[in-house]
Amino acid sequence: MKKNHKKRYLSIKTKLFAVIFLVLVAAITANSLIDIFTFKSAYQKALEEKSYAVGQALSRIVYNNLRYFPLDSFSQMNSYLKSILDTNEGIDYCFIADKQGKILYHADPQFVGFSVDQENPDGLYPLENLRKTTVLIKGYYESAIPIIWDDEAIGTINIGIKQEVINSKIRNMQAQSFIVLLLALLFSLLLFYQSLSRIIIAPISKLLEVIGNIISDKEFGRHIEVKHNDEIGRLASLFNEMTDELKKYKEHLEDLVDERTLKLQKEILERKKVEEELLKAMQFKSDLVSMVSHELRTPLAAIKTSINMVSDGIVGEVSSEQKELLATATKNVNRLAEFIDDVLDFQKLEAGKMEFRFKDNDLNELIRDTYTAMLSWAERKELEIDLKLDENLNSFKFDRDKISQVLINLISNAIKFTKKGRITISTGKKPEFVEVKIVDTGIGIEEKDIPKLFRSFEQLGIARSGKIEGTGLGLAICKDIIEEHKGKIWAESEGVDKGTIFLFTLPL
Repeated sequence: MKKNHKKRYLSIKTKLFAVIFLVLVAAITANSLIDIFTFKSAYQKALEEKSYAVGQALSRIVYNNLRYFPLDSFSQMNSYLKSILDTNEGIDYCFIADKQGKILYHADPQFVGFSVDQENPDGLYPLENLRKTTVLIKGYYESAIPIIWDDEAIGTINIGIKQEVINSKIRNMQAQSFIVLLLALLFSLLLFYQSLSRIIIAPISKLLEVIGNIISDKEFGRHIEVKHNDEIGRLASLFNEMTDELKKYKEHLEDLVDERTLKLQKEILERKKVEEELLKAMQFKSDLVSMVSHELRTPLAAIKTSINMVSDGIVGEVSSEQKELLATATKNVNRLAEFIDDVLDFQKLEAGKMEFRFKDNDLNELIRDTYTAMLSWAERKELEIDLKLDENLNSFKFDRDKISQVLINLISNAIKFTKKGRITISTGKKPEFVEVKIVDTGIGIEEKDIPKLFRSFEQLGIARSGKIEGTGLGLAICKDIIEEHKGKIWAESEGVDKGTIFLFTLPL
């Protein structure tokens, strides 16, 4: 499972503070290193100059004594060398050696007589290098000043400064520099923070505050005071311009909303009136159709009874021509009665007043009964009807009378619109529903007309046959019945004279 890592937020203040801090640290560090190396060089040079000056003064004393005494016969020289050490801070040792490196005089007399370690067997240093030479020897910076007599170096005056003296001074200087630089850094950061807060952070914080207030209070038009003529000031000016535009847009939008709301309210009122009038008209139509249909049923029944009595010869002998006329009249009366029944059924379905009785029924048995009832009609037209029923289909809940009405309507249409060939009725059990299929080899349907099939008062077949009559409500009633069963009904056809397939489903 992946973890959600929230990105860390660093404010502009923090970022700028960090950048400036690093720049200052780098600058101060570089400056400190330069100062330390400069100090070390200057201090070392000062000590060297000092030791050389002492050596030169000492060499003049030695030169003056050489006029009267040999180099190894100076009295009180050791004491004089010691006084040099006592009066010159930083000088650690001082001695005079002859040309062979033997120490003749030393501030510490115990070293007199010792030989100085040397790499040059001809003398401590080559004569040409004994003008002003300082070298680091075993932790000491040593200056060697030659003693010249008759243009010949007969010895050297050696003055040593301990390296640790210089290092100690440098460490002290480093500590002092670090304290001064740290104070300077803290002061710089404080000054930078105050300047940053005043120039950048404060205006941005104010900008964020105003934006937050605009979002929470929805009050556009609030301004930020422009105090500086820089980038932040320009940003504030642009923000003020933006809030002014937003305020204008908001006011304009509110006006549009108010205008549209009033318009919608007016349209709703008008639509409500139209709907009320439509409902009244539909109710009037429904009541009128029901009244007319019921009022027509009684006289139709009387007419049908009278025609049957006359046709059967009950009221007198009837000729063959009269019987044909009476048969035509009976047919038209039956058509009118069928139409009235369809209209009443459609009105009930449309008004939601049709009663359904869902009980466990055998669909295959119902199809066989319907097949038996309509077989003679098909045989008169020399049509074959095949049954292909799924024997694994068990009883399930549906309204037998209503599904019987659907089957009669669909099979009747198949017989009416098929001149020759066969009609196949089949059932198939699916996981969640039963599918009923009625296939004929009749006149077929154009693809563009299929969506019109289940509309009320649509009679597509009449226009093509010219002889087949109907109410135009049968398929619309079938559709409502199937949908009341939570099923679906549809038709398929490849075109004119290529037959039609009607299918409907019923949930198990």
